[in-house]
Amino acid sequence: MTKKQINCYIYMIVLQQSSNVQDLFILPIKDEADSLVISTDRTSVTITTPFVKEGNYLKTSSFFALKEGNFYDLKVLNGTETVYLDKIFCTNQTIFSINYNKYD
Repeated sequence: MTKKQINCYIYMIVLQQSSNVQDLFILPIKDEADSLVISTDRTSVTITTPFVKEGNYLKTSSFFALKEGNFYDLKVLNGTETVYLDKIFCTNQTIFSINYNKYD
């Protein structure tokens, strides 16, 4: 029996604990969105925010009340329809990757 190696890349959105507005780029199943829901197992916050198309992405700039070291679930909505799901990790550490701050 031979073992097969499976490469898996885990990607999530990384935001900071900050009192400043932060940009969020997503690639949803539709090119329209009007709100997002950030939740943990204890809390859920809905933010109504404008999204603008930037290349292939939708971009929003908002204040996110996050605590460093925590994971959050992200749901982006267009009306009542879910157009994007993801995870957010909040850290103030610098994250380096091959595509750091580069979007094609």
